[in-house]
Amino acid sequence: ILNAIGQYIADNKGAVPAGIDMTGYTLKTIKSGVATGDADLCSALVPKYLPALPVDPRDTTGTVTNCGSSYNTLYQVQASSTGRISVFADGEVDPPNRIEVTR
Repeated sequence: ILNAIGQYIADNKGAVPAGIDMTGYTLKTIKSGVATGDADLCSALVPKYLPALPVDPRDTTGTVTNCGSSYNTLYQVQASSTGRISVFADGEVDPPNRIEVTR
């Protein structure tokens, strides 16, 4: 997901996909819907940058290929005011630890 966001930014002259808040550390769940905190990134990334939007393995619905349908990847995205973007997932141990990739 992070690589796809990076390629989107490169192709769009530094513009980030709508839904990623660049004002500083607002953590958003990558899902569709109108709830505050959602980052609906499917239409920005699928199919040009990803063949399907991956979903956390704990969710049994599989990958997201239809951006018009409701989805929740269980992944989260966060951007800093300096332009660094992170994608997070909760680990499988109890209590869950966070797995994070930043660029």
